[in-house]
Amino acid sequence: MHCSREAIQESETDCYIVPVQLIQSLLETKSRPSTWLPFMAYGSHFFLNEAFSRGCADYLKEPWECPEAELRLLKLFSQSSVYYLHGKEITLEGIRASAQAGSVVLSKSEMNILKALLKSAGNVVHRDVLYYTIWNTLPNKPSRVVDVHVSSLRKKLKTVFADQEITIHHVRGEGYLLE
Repeated sequence: MHCSREAIQESETDCYIVPVQLIQSLLETKSRPSTWLPFMAYGSHFFLNEAFSRGCADYLKEPWECPEAELRLLKLFSQSSVYYLHGKEITLEGIRASAQAGSVVLSKSEMNILKALLKSAGNVVHRDVLYYTIWNTLPNKPSRVVDVHVSSLRKKLKTVFADQEITIHHVRGEGYLLE
């Protein structure tokens, strides 16, 4: 596929590609729905951590070319795995979580948390472990970032698993439990 940056940014897709400077204004939009499509940001390497902390699915460091963006999008949407919980099949494909009732688009952080919870279904996953799944480092100070992502994940999962008894429980002082 031959394209320009503008063609990638304006094409109909399951992911937006935006300059890192626009992330703040996009996230401050009052009408932002909970089912917003994921986004990939691009810009200077100095903004890499901030972009991921604001929920981007991937980041293109300047300078980047269209073939790199295409490969990253293919990778983002091609990863797939199947889990079973209470006899129900849950498919994680790219950035979508699917069940018999439908599917929902998740952020990269939400997907990482869901994978960790599914792998340890029925067992408490410590908050620091979930933090590590998002940042690949342990927290150096108390943080509510895991709680925020879990809250968002719960809301999104309710749309797909409303009729099923699949819930994320908070276990005080320890972490989260997927049942």
